[in-house]
Amino acid sequence: MTRSELLEKLCTKHPDMSAKDVEAAVNTIFNTIIDTVAHGRRVEFRNFGTFSAHCHKAKTGRHPGTGKITEFQASITLRFRTGKLLLQRMNSR
Repeated sequence: MTRSELLEKLCTKHPDMSAKDVEAAVNTIFNTIIDTVAHGRRVEFRNFGTFSAHCHKAKTGRHPGTGKITEFQASITLRFRTGKLLLQRMNSR
């Protein structure tokens, strides 16, 4: 599902809301998730999943083909862990 499909579905389910209001609500939700995770905190939606930041330390590695030593910089990645209900529904198909 794309963002536009989500907006369209929400507009269909809530005809009393204007398309601009639906888009503003979705933008607020997404921006809140982004800001919260960017500040190092978790975002948890019960039965859906949890968004969190995961820090990787700087390290050295070796290219297996050439044997050349390479330095890897520290980085932060986004981690999403599915919730129990979402996992159950995915596995019930």
